[in-house]
Amino acid sequence: MKVTDLIKKEYLTWKSGDIISLSAGTGSGKTYFVINVLAKQAKKNNELILYLVPRTKLKKQVLNRLKKADVTNVEVKMYQAIEHSIVHSEGDISWLRAYDYIICDDSHYFTNDALFNANTEDSLKLILSASNAITLLMSATGELLIKYIKKFYSSRSIKEYSLLPDYSYIQKLSAYQSEQQLYASVEWLVANNKKSIIFIQSDKKAYELYSKFKDNAMFVCGVSSKYKRYVDEYQIEQMIENEKFETLLLITTAALDVGFNIEDIEVQHIVIDMLDTDTFIQCLGRKRLVPGADEKVNVLFQNYNNNQIGGKLSMAQKNVSLGRQYYKVKAVKTEKHQRMSLNNMFYYDGESDVQINNMIYVKSAFNVSRFKKYIEQPKGFIKEIQRLLGYEDKVYVLDDLQDRQRELNILQKYEEVVYYSSKEAKVILQELNIKNAHYKVIRDFSEANKIFAERQYPYEFIVSKGYITDDIGKRKQTRIYTLCKTK
Repeated sequence: MKVTDLIKKEYLTWKSGDIISLSAGTGSGKTYFVINVLAKQAKKNNELILYLVPRTKLKKQVLNRLKKADVTNVEVKMYQAIEHSIVHSEGDISWLRAYDYIICDDSHYFTNDALFNANTEDSLKLILSASNAITLLMSATGELLIKYIKKFYSSRSIKEYSLLPDYSYIQKLSAYQSEQQLYASVEWLVANNKKSIIFIQSDKKAYELYSKFKDNAMFVCGVSSKYKRYVDEYQIEQMIENEKFETLLLITTAALDVGFNIEDIEVQHIVIDMLDTDTFIQCLGRKRLVPGADEKVNVLFQNYNNNQIGGKLSMAQKNVSLGRQYYKVKAVKTEKHQRMSLNNMFYYDGESDVQINNMIYVKSAFNVSRFKKYIEQPKGFIKEIQRLLGYEDKVYVLDDLQDRQRELNILQKYEEVVYYSSKEAKVILQELNIKNAHYKVIRDFSEANKIFAERQYPYEFIVSKGYITDDIGKRKQTRIYTLCKTK
């Protein structure tokens, strides 16, 4: 089912001031509905539509679609332009009232970008103040935003439409742990001529990866990144026009995490390095399935460990703690020149009071709950990705598979080798360098046997009694250490 089938003719009953929530996965026809159904109806009524997007690449692609569909009553702007107008319009928002519909595409922008853009709350507030317009919030991951609106705009009614996403096209879901494994995986993709999209959270890390594989790759980052000069604008224009890229690899940051489409049957591998699972889902959705083709996609993602998640958890907890203190005392008096020393969750309202950015607070509280869940259960992040994608098969961490093969090779090398002292036999343990649950390298043969059994390695250390003859020909009893293969 597509969005147009879900809504049917109900859009004809929408009224000024209505907030419409459209929660549907990527490729479900949200943009198609706006351009081919809603815009045509609005044109009949001489109505104008404001179409808001969070990324410049997406803006260009939407404009391209509007041009192809010959739609003239839709104006496309970026959310950042709204935020800029708030600063420079001195409170005059009359221009916004010219629109009968305000479409907030990838509306999770308000919550997802809040932690590094303190203005998203302001743009949402301005948009919702246009009570003459019908506001349509569209996202595959907009759950938190709807909770926010229900909490802070409880007087407004929301009409909700929802389509469950379908990820059955994912053939294999795997994870990697280390940067070395990421590079090894990309080397495999290149060596085997596998066309792939690679999403990297850090623009620095993305550029370094691109530098290694630039003979086979194109690079995309945000317009404010210091690595912007390495982006080939012509390649991007061609990608926007054709919804395909010509290189073997597309290495990009979250600059392409929303809305933008790649419809190419040759792209069957996606690599994602994103901790925020909303962003993860958006990245995955950039690959659109070719209609009528039985496509399968292999997904490799970064598995964040507890230390990495713990750092993000601490930052989120700090925001939540400060927010609770604020709500407890209701207001904090300060001077205007002190604002720069405040946490970015707070701002000066121009009347000697400090106000809180509720969007940052809510997003931080949501992250605390999310990150704790990952840490408190084994393989928490992997389990969350499996849950989101409905993937029931086992997810293998490639680093573990490589370690497993390395360890089996070592065990095979020492199979049936006889040692007449524990010191000599421990050379095997030293080479294996296996760590126990307490991250200590095992030095005990019985502990090694337990781990071999847990990992289903067909080996065990056998300690037996035997005899050796010393230098003067005297026979004496000793312990014999042998690594034996089990049935």
